[in-house]
Amino acid sequence: MILGHLPRGSEERWLAEQRPQRRLIVIDETVYKLFGDRVRAYFESRKVQHEILVLPMVEENKSMELTLEVAKKMKEFNIDRRTEPVIAIGGGVCL
Repeated sequence: MILGHLPRGSEERWLAEQRPQRRLIVIDETVYKLFGDRVRAYFESRKVQHEILVLPMVEENKSMELTLEVAKKMKEFNIDRRTEPVIAIGGGVCL
């Protein structure tokens, strides 16, 4: 989940490995209740600076407001969408 989006052996991956890693994780609240500790431990053990945004993802809640909440969190965390991918976890997560 850290650098899987970049091909092994590529210059782009090598350059990414030289920088501190940061990720924004958007996760369904049900999945977070079940696996949130493991997700957090995964990123902490790899020394990845991360923020976790937990959202209630049922069909009735999917809206432009939730999309804007994700965008706001990206801005607050100052995520670079080109080099620091947002990771969505959970079947209900819809960006």
